[in-house]
Amino acid sequence: MYETMSGNLSHIFYKALLITLLLSALSYYSSEARENGGVNNYYSNKRENKRFNRYYSIRLEFAKVNGNSLFATGDKIFLYRAKWGEEIAVDSAIISKEGIANFSGPKKGVGEYVIKKGKKVVAEFFISNAESRMNEVYSIDSDATGKELKVSHKMGSVENALFMNLQNYLFSALNYKTDPKKISVAIDSISLEIANKCKGSILDIMCRLSMNPNSGKPSYIRDNFPFKENRIIYTRFGKSVIENYLEVVRLNTNESIEFLADDLIEAASDPLKPFIASTIFHKFEESDIMGQEAVAVYVAKRYFGEGKLKWPGE
Repeated sequence: MYETMSGNLSHIFYKALLITLLLSALSYYSSEARENGGVNNYYSNKRENKRFNRYYSIRLEFAKVNGNSLFATGDKIFLYRAKWGEEIAVDSAIISKEGIANFSGPKKGVGEYVIKKGKKVVAEFFISNAESRMNEVYSIDSDATGKELKVSHKMGSVENALFMNLQNYLFSALNYKTDPKKISVAIDSISLEIANKCKGSILDIMCRLSMNPNSGKPSYIRDNFPFKENRIIYTRFGKSVIENYLEVVRLNTNESIEFLADDLIEAASDPLKPFIASTIFHKFEESDIMGQEAVAVYVAKRYFGEGKLKWPGE
């Protein structure tokens, strides 16, 4: 069951939460998500055109192109799929003279996605069900200076609408230096709504892992990380959660860390094991604590050297 974090969100944790959610400080989101009278839901949208049964479609409607704007006709934007903290380009689109950019084609795999122009984040969304139809529409505008973005989720899944609501609130709270107690209460409300409407979605997993006041405790991560959930491979936050866990436990003896490393790796599903093992290896390969490189050697020999696991991407 979801545990609230009201009253437990310190200013330091608030900043860490923003980093965990990977919200770009250069972008500002305003959400005007519509649920179309309850027709939209996490798994399907009966109003979608039949052509989306086999294809995905992400439509971006730019309110301004050319002139004093971040975007111009002919600009190329890229769609990236996350994979264990990395971003892999999977599609591209050109902004038309009407200010429209469309990503469409065969269904994409599950995971966390981000659209960028260069390094500028344009929009982010999740695909939690590989069989679901994707028909997302975003409106892209900029402020008077032409430097900051305002993004509205106009159509699509409830999961992505709620994700934008969460981003929108966090940006507002950051910009206006909102009282941490008010922040925690608001986040509780949004997270509960996500848990109720999108239970089991990638967004739900992210909130459960990142937004609980006990999430920094080793016992919490070990008991709550979705070790059998292969979708976590195709996110950025999954790796960061493991790295934060390792940062907490790294002050133990090498023998204790090796025991914890074995525990993490053995708990994971077969596809997830190499990613967790490689993360542990890199964490201790260049540790600032003398002698901890022995942990990296231990993991390399036990799991990769003996052929139990293949290095991710091999």
